[in-house]
Amino acid sequence: MPPLISVLIPAYNAGPFLRRALESVRAQAYPAWEIIVVEDGSHDDTEAHVRAFARGVSQRVRYENQGVCQGVSAARNRAMALAEGDVFTFLDADDWWTPGHLASGLATLQKGAEICFSGFHIYDEPSQSERESVVPEIPREPLTSLFRSNFIQTSSLVMVRREAAQKAGGFDPALKVGEDCDFWMRILAAGGRLACTGQPTCYYVKHGGSAMTKTLVVAEHAVQFYRKHLASPFLPAALRNTLYAASLANLGRLVRSADSARAQSLFLKAWRARPLDLRYLAYAAGTAVLARLRR
Repeated sequence: MPPLISVLIPAYNAGPFLRRALESVRAQAYPAWEIIVVEDGSHDDTEAHVRAFARGVSQRVRYENQGVCQGVSAARNRAMALAEGDVFTFLDADDWWTPGHLASGLATLQKGAEICFSGFHIYDEPSQSERESVVPEIPREPLTSLFRSNFIQTSSLVMVRREAAQKAGGFDPALKVGEDCDFWMRILAAGGRLACTGQPTCYYVKHGGSAMTKTLVVAEHAVQFYRKHLASPFLPAALRNTLYAASLANLGRLVRSADSARAQSLFLKAWRARPLDLRYLAYAAGTAVLARLRR
């Protein structure tokens, strides 16, 4: 029997887009799939879309609502717990795939990888237009490169063997930014081999009102992401400290006008992480001077 691929879809107010994602799974050239949709506590027409879709396919389709919003990591973890497949693949409810996505991903894994990702087309939702196609290259040191800058732009590109996902322990619900990157990194740290299909088989949707535009929230959670990896034995110490300090300083700059005391504390933490970088000490001193002048 061909391997069963579990398509895992977290959904939150996904009604306007979910049907497009589901139909892209129906159109796959590879037929041995199941779909698990976990709605993260929202209550729109997501369930109705899933039920209607399930009536029109022979493959297994499962829906569950978590009741309260717990975040995308918890939704993906629940979907993995419900999945029966040999391979997990992730699809955000607003993205969709071309018909060859599952087949090319599975073929890539069968060449010896534990985790793979595809190329993608960037799709601008407000203008309903495709911007560009991208096929990322795998860096020489993928684990370190992921930590430095996530080159796997969306989880909708990724396919992973069930055993590798379970060995890594799932997504970290405490992270609101970089939770996918953190998961891929743990798969690689556990010995997983990474590959790219070399084909742009995913449409990655950009929204004008994306949560990623909430700069302060992103900056706060970026600090949490880099703090988590401060003691990682799989990453160079200098890189860990450098990126952690930079995230603290970035947050400090964002809050400086509204909360100078917090900004000063953040700059000092950045300096302690990188004591030879006197810029952070200067930022802290400058913030203290400005705070006195405003009184």
